[in-house]
Amino acid sequence: MKSTQRQRKLHRCSGGGSYIKTTTTTVVSTVKLFPPLLTSSQAHRLSSRIGLRLITVQACLLCSSSGDPPSMAVKKPHRSCCSAARFQHRHRYMERKLMIALASKIGINYGRQGKDIPSPYQSINFIKSIKAGHVKLYDADPETLTLLSHTNLYVSITVHNHQITSLGTNQTTAEDWVKTNILPYYPQTQIRFVLVGNEILSVQDRNITANLVPAMRKIVNALRAHGIHNIKVGTPLPMDSLRSTFPPSNSTFREDIAGPLMLPLLKFLNGTNSYFFINLQPYYRWLRNPMNTSLDFALFQGNSTYPDPRTGLVYHNLVDQMLDSVILAMTKLGYPHIRIAISETGWPNSGDIDETGANILNAATYNRNLIKKMTAIPPIGTPARPGLPIPTFVFSLFNENQKSGSGTQRHWGILHPDGTPIYDIDFTGQKPLTGFNPLPKPTNNVPYKGQMWCVPVEGANEAELEEALRMACGRSNTTCAALAPGKECYEPVSIYWHARYAVSSYWAQFRTQNVGCYFNGLAHETTTNPAFLQEMIAASFRALLCDEEQLKDMEDESGRIYAIDTMTDPKAPSLYKVVEPKEISEKTGLAFPHTSHCLASGDMLVSCLGDKEGNAKGNGFLLLDSDFNVKSRWDKPGHAPKFGYDFWYQPRFKTMISTSWGAPKAFSKGFNLQHVADGLYGSHLHIYKWPEGEMKQIIDLGNTGLLPLEIRFLHDPSKDTGYVGSALSSNMIRFFRNSDDTWSHEASGVVISVEPLKVENWILPEMPGLITDFLISLDDRFFYFVNWLHGDIRQYNIEDPKNPVLTGQIWVGGLLQKGSPVKAVREDGTTYQFDVPQIKGKSLRAGPQMIQLSLDGKRLYATNSLFSAWDRQFYPELMDKGSHIIQIDVDTEKGGLSINPDFFVDFGEEPDGPALAHEMRYPGGDCTSDIWI
Repeated sequence: MKSTQRQRKLHRCSGGGSYIKTTTTTVVSTVKLFPPLLTSSQAHRLSSRIGLRLITVQACLLCSSSGDPPSMAVKKPHRSCCSAARFQHRHRYMERKLMIALASKIGINYGRQGKDIPSPYQSINFIKSIKAGHVKLYDADPETLTLLSHTNLYVSITVHNHQITSLGTNQTTAEDWVKTNILPYYPQTQIRFVLVGNEILSVQDRNITANLVPAMRKIVNALRAHGIHNIKVGTPLPMDSLRSTFPPSNSTFREDIAGPLMLPLLKFLNGTNSYFFINLQPYYRWLRNPMNTSLDFALFQGNSTYPDPRTGLVYHNLVDQMLDSVILAMTKLGYPHIRIAISETGWPNSGDIDETGANILNAATYNRNLIKKMTAIPPIGTPARPGLPIPTFVFSLFNENQKSGSGTQRHWGILHPDGTPIYDIDFTGQKPLTGFNPLPKPTNNVPYKGQMWCVPVEGANEAELEEALRMACGRSNTTCAALAPGKECYEPVSIYWHARYAVSSYWAQFRTQNVGCYFNGLAHETTTNPAFLQEMIAASFRALLCDEEQLKDMEDESGRIYAIDTMTDPKAPSLYKVVEPKEISEKTGLAFPHTSHCLASGDMLVSCLGDKEGNAKGNGFLLLDSDFNVKSRWDKPGHAPKFGYDFWYQPRFKTMISTSWGAPKAFSKGFNLQHVADGLYGSHLHIYKWPEGEMKQIIDLGNTGLLPLEIRFLHDPSKDTGYVGSALSSNMIRFFRNSDDTWSHEASGVVISVEPLKVENWILPEMPGLITDFLISLDDRFFYFVNWLHGDIRQYNIEDPKNPVLTGQIWVGGLLQKGSPVKAVREDGTTYQFDVPQIKGKSLRAGPQMIQLSLDGKRLYATNSLFSAWDRQFYPELMDKGSHIIQIDVDTEKGGLSINPDFFVDFGEEPDGPALAHEMRYPGGDCTSDIWI
């Protein structure tokens, strides 16, 4: 009895008494086999595991040339039949061996969409250094393929999507492609896969889709014409090729592609014994549904399981679940045994503010566990295909900063451009997971719930900003209509402000369509609302800025340092000495002295804000001796800060940190936000070696830290952390020392953010708090800060420095107190103001500006004058009525603040007043005295 083509047969195996079901593709006879190599159950397991159709040959197949039944078969087998059988058996054996070799060596995706990607030569050396076994290229670059020759690396090359149509319609084109991209390098370069296109469904081109399988078939024909049989041809597809993926038993391919694309593709892969390549990104699956898919499940942490209710298969990680979704979807189309390979998988090491879980620790955890699973011997496989070897390519070698889309698109790399690891990883899978160095605990594993904005990056020049403006305004939308002449956002007429509006507006309009806040690196996300900044300039401050006569009055700033004798008679202090600005400038080039600290040596260190012309570039630190004589500059040549203001030093950690206000020529004439855009205000912390005066680091606080003014370390000299208050951004930011003696601030940017209030009858629709001062109690339990415009003083418990807790708040002035024309607006449109009490029958003027705390922490004093030019601009009544000092009583046990009704110092009644009181000190020491050692 003969078996015909595609007919299922039972072949009797002599000696073992077992049968092997087969599907044959040639006409053969039922024959007796020699003692079997496999039992039927073993054969079925092998078949399901490796996805190969069993052939009828276990030993040499005894063929009858006449095709007669076994009883009539000739005694000698036909030579050609045996030779063919031996070849086929040998080919299958070698293919199986190669498949296991491919799967046991983890591959790496080598993409090059970045400005800083190293050369192919360097990159290949980096690939060798991480001990990857396979490299996947997104092209067939001649230089790279040449450099990969005579290496131990298996290689995958890619046909570009735009080439598919021509390859699919012309065999000669396919042959030319093989001659150009494979024959010059093979076999010295161990090319193992040709991938036709990459996620072609995202292109949405019907011609490409229709010609995909024909192109693959023609490439195979061209390879075979040259005797090449061990290069497999496939195409990487994304997970969204499936209509559903959970549970895996419910998975099917999308209806629009199941028939037209998937059936021909699966038939081709089955016929050529190739792989179904899938781009697998569990990160996005988890990000879309973190409530139903745990992070541990996505990271192979094994702390949860998901049983499939239909199959009963139990899943311990998201990768297996996604892979089996593909396997079972193929099974439903009649192809249960096609092998599967992961062409891309990984986890982003960073991303946008709202891209939860994109961090270095998660990326390292995912890839380390993935490699451990995929390199296991024997292979682990998946619940639906246990023991299945799965070739896997980690994505990717480098971060690629020229990719578009959200921030994660540019942060999948495992190496920096110089080849140093972003995190340690072992591509062999041999290193124990406990053998890696610990990584910082992430702060973004929970969803970000605040607001975000898109703004241009700092430091971009006009030409670059013009490009960002063109990109945002040139995409057939109404993004930039408000920037037209005469429209509401036309002024100020500035490339910077127009670009700021355009990128923010465009991103807000299209971000749900995966448009990233990037613009070729010219923009980034921020949690600081930029709206009030632009509108402040648009309003021009014309009604509030000082007139020309007032500006002239303020130009004669003294810049003197006055030494006051408070020891001889504390109740009658007297002038001891005056240090003239001319002497300071001539000896040091410095001017505009500000913060002073008395040093253990007896000298005094003074921060200066600029040179005598008011330029910030002349700022630095002035050193006076114990008798207030000018000695020198403290900072070494070339180590001046970008801007000057406050500073604080920590002797135990040999560090001094200074903050940034702005250029004197800008702030001395009132606040104009255009000066921020012009780079005349700062956002940096400057880290110095103490006491050497050498700058060792600069921290850019970005938009979350505009105008960082006051800075404080914790008083405990063993603590290497502290806070800085950024005035314009209205944020409190924690800084700290790292294990390598560098300094950082919180990854999220802030520990406290004072949100701007919606208001009416003011120059802007929103009012920032404007944090102008803060201090820390001597026992490091509380800190206090003021909002000069809102008018409140706040108390926070900082026993956990990373998580301050509000324990007290009191309104003592501000623009929103009852009786003011300015009102705050709730979400429902109703308005409100704050109750501000009188003290001794007098109303409180302006807002709290500088504060001071007694050593016991029970008495907090507040002044209300910031700087005369700014006072005149925001609180003009101070110029007529003067400032004052008030006392706040502090509950140091439970927390809380209350106004002392019996303490009020009115500087409007001074004989030579009205006077503007700014800062105060306790002669016997207070909570801003120099660090106690």
